[in-house]
Amino acid sequence: FPTRRSSDLRILITHPEKELDKGITKAELVEYYRNVAPLMLPHIEGRFLSMFRFPEGVHGEKFFQKNIPDYFPDWIESKCLEHESGVTCYALVKDEAAIVYISNQVVVPHTTVTRIDKPDLPDKMIFDLDPSRPDVTSLKSAAIKLKGFLEALGFKPYIMTTGSKGYHVAVPVKRELDNRGVRDFALKIAQTLAKQDDTVTTEQIGRAHVCTP
Repeated sequence: FPTRRSSDLRILITHPEKELDKGITKAELVEYYRNVAPLMLPHIEGRFLSMFRFPEGVHGEKFFQKNIPDYFPDWIESKCLEHESGVTCYALVKDEAAIVYISNQVVVPHTTVTRIDKPDLPDKMIFDLDPSRPDVTSLKSAAIKLKGFLEALGFKPYIMTTGSKGYHVAVPVKRELDNRGVRDFALKIAQTLAKQDDTVTTEQIGRAHVCTP
C-alpha cells in the first residue's frame, strides 16, 4: 500500500485539551498513535477495522463501531463484507494519516484475523488469556505454558497486550482453513492444554479462550 504521512495532510484534532484518563489529553493520545504508526501499520493494514470508541474518555460511554461513518474523508478507504446479519462496510487503514485521523475518534482499533483479499481464510490464530483475579504472575505463567505448547507443535507464537487485564497470544498460520476451522483447531489446543494443566481452563464463547483460575 502507498504510505502517506500525516504531515502531508491537514488533519483537524478536535478538542485536543479533553482529558481522557488521569491527566492524559486527547492531543497526547493522537501524538502517541502518530509516533507508533510505523510499528502499527504492518499489523493492521489490509485488514478490516472495527473501532472500540471512547468519545468521552475511559470513564464515559464506550461502544463498538464497525461500519465506517459517513463523515470520514474519502481518502480513508473502506470495504464491505457480507455477514449472516447483513452487510458491514469497514474502514481500512493504509497509512499514518489514517491512523492519526482515526485516533482523533478516540479509538482502540480491533482488526480481523483475516485479510481483505481472502476474508474467509485467517492468517493468524489468537488465544485470549484473561485472569479470574488480579494476578500477573499466574497470567504470565499461563502465557509461557501456552507458548511452549504451541512451539512444540511447530508454531511461532508472539504475545500482545490487550489494553485491558489480559494477554493475546497470536499465532501466524497458513491460509488453508476457514474461520470455523481455525477456531475449532484453536479450541482443541486450548482444551488439550487445560487437561494437562489445572491452572488454566477453557470457555467456549465463539473462540478459544484460556484463562487463569
